[in-house]
Amino acid sequence: MEINPRILLLNDVEVRICRMPSQGRQRDNERLYAQGLIDGIFNCHVKILHEQSGKPYLEGFPDEISISHTKGFVAVARNLQNPSVPVGVDIEYVSDRVLRVLEKFLTENETALVEKKPWLPYRDFCLVAWCAKEAAYKKCGVQGVDFKEHFRIREISSASVELAVSHPDIVESTICFRYLVTPGYVLVAG
Repeated sequence: MEINPRILLLNDVEVRICRMPSQGRQRDNERLYAQGLIDGIFNCHVKILHEQSGKPYLEGFPDEISISHTKGFVAVARNLQNPSVPVGVDIEYVSDRVLRVLEKFLTENETALVEKKPWLPYRDFCLVAWCAKEAAYKKCGVQGVDFKEHFRIREISSASVELAVSHPDIVESTICFRYLVTPGYVLVAG
């Protein structure tokens, strides 16, 4: 199997994205393609293990990684400058399904931000917000997080999103991510 990933550098974070085939078993494809992306980063086979929380880690490597998958895509991220610093990545295929669950992860103040960002269509804003909160959850690695209560969109620019964090087990009070909106997917990483 040959994987030709798209490689992005978002500040200090390297993200590798690849398209997965739609045929076959989805979960098996996700594992196989994530493994291929990881092996490509390190130029050798690296065993991916998971903490009890589900967070992935690499056997024999101190590097922190984050993995995300969605319909047709897999993404893997790591910090190039400080490989032992946690990262978070989330990828979501473009659809309206996020609009059905807005009240579960966005406050009224957050949805009001979109009115000030005419260059970012409403659905794309919602997808970026969802992905940012998912990426923050993965980066922090803490259980019992409420996306609406503990992660709040503070600011969003044309390429980055800043979240205020208010969870007793999370040291960081602000997390900044870069994002990319394409016709097929939205990606957030940092």
